[in-house]
Amino acid sequence: NRSRFPRLNGESRELLFKLRKTAIGAVKTLPHKGRKDHGFQQAPTVLCAAGGEITPNFNRLASLPDDLARCDNLRTIYAGANAIVDLAPALEAPVLLHLGLAHNRVVALPAPELCAVAVTLLSLDLTGNSLTDLPQTLQSLAAMPRLRVLSLSGNPLAMQRGYRRAILRA
Repeated sequence: NRSRFPRLNGESRELLFKLRKTAIGAVKTLPHKGRKDHGFQQAPTVLCAAGGEITPNFNRLASLPDDLARCDNLRTIYAGANAIVDLAPALEAPVLLHLGLAHNRVVALPAPELCAVAVTLLSLDLTGNSLTDLPQTLQSLAAMPRLRVLSLSGNPLAMQRGYRRAILRA
């Protein structure tokens, strides 16, 4: 049904439909060019990427699909400039290395018990979100055993006194 994606130009619409017709696990990206809003408000239910990456940047996604735990080869998610509030579904992807959710609407990280599931996550970009609770954020981050690269700039908690020292200690 081509009317489901009315804001896409013809080329992008055709690309999306070609990708969606392929077998499960073959959808790689939602098309984007520059900072144009493509009007996607919900990601397709199956975004497991054959190449190990999905990039639904610059849309209006309010959430990530709940079935990312089934994506055995998903290594990278770039979902910046959306309206995503909860990053918990991405943490369930079994081999995820990088999660990029810059410029979304994340106000808090999941509980440490949920973050502990992200055993492969090395890099997390939460630049320009709305994180405010530094102690809760530090507890959740500490539960991610392999996390080595972190970006929290542009969040209100980054303006708190002792922020840098607290992050480096955690």
